[in-house]
Amino acid sequence: MNLVEWLQRLMTNFGAEWIMWVLIALSVVSVAIMFERAWFYLSLREDLPALENFVLPGGSVGSAQLHVARAVCRRAERLVVALSRTEAVGDQVIVYLNRLSDALFVMARWENRRKGVPDVLWNSRA
Repeated sequence: MNLVEWLQRLMTNFGAEWIMWVLIALSVVSVAIMFERAWFYLSLREDLPALENFVLPGGSVGSAQLHVARAVCRRAERLVVALSRTEAVGDQVIVYLNRLSDALFVMARWENRRKGVPDVLWNSRA
């Protein structure tokens, strides 16, 4: 199973989290899985130059699509945070969404690098 399939399966499970047994299982299992997959995120990040400016969405097509996925993930995170003020939400759901958005950002930068396309940097003087 590749990373995208794994993420899709995990997100489907989060959609079903309102069932109590899934809630309990994901709270324990998701942390273990996140640690297991951390090597992938760290290996991508090590290949990238250090950030000296804000990166704007864009670059290659694949990178732009990953930035869109990140924006959707961030929106989901904000909605879950709002929901958590009135409903019980699994402890790891917000953490997972936050880490997923970080991983999508790194994957977008890595995709640009793989395609030989520079990141789109924010110019504060423009």
